[in-house]
Amino acid sequence: MKRVIITGGVAALGLAALVPVGLGGNGKLRADLGPKGRTLGTLLRIKDGKSSVMGDLLAFEVKHNPDKKDKGSAIDSYPFAVVPTPQGGALVTDVGGNDVLQVSASGKVTLRAVFHARKVAAPAMLKLPKGSKVPMQSVPMGIAAAPDDSYYVAEHAGFPQPEGVARVFRLAGKKA
Repeated sequence: MKRVIITGGVAALGLAALVPVGLGGNGKLRADLGPKGRTLGTLLRIKDGKSSVMGDLLAFEVKHNPDKKDKGSAIDSYPFAVVPTPQGGALVTDVGGNDVLQVSASGKVTLRAVFHARKVAAPAMLKLPKGSKVPMQSVPMGIAAAPDDSYYVAEHAGFPQPEGVARVFRLAGKKA
């Protein structure tokens, strides 16, 4: 199956479009929105003009919170970018959860990678003692498939967003 990124986090899987629907919040926020919020924090499959939830990433975040050991971590899901897998599923970056989640063709969501916070120099505006360090979240934003069946994930550095610290990660293996 040919995998193609179309634009801005939307991907094609055969004749269907895969669309990550952001939330930037927790399960209570989605519930408070009622029926209109039911697709927030999910991966939608759109085919023949009809959409269905392929995977509920927010539910996974609520149950597991993979980056919970990081200081300041909270339940937060914001599916952002997607790339289809050869098995008919998808890998999705979650900029709220700081992870990459795998959604199988049947809709099962599993953790593919978690990107933990790291310490960086405190910015002057915080007026901390010289040499102080603060946690910076590692925010996976973009994802792309490579010809060797691995995937590359682009990191956006979280607060305090120092220059030159963002990275690109390679995810290899047969899990995808």
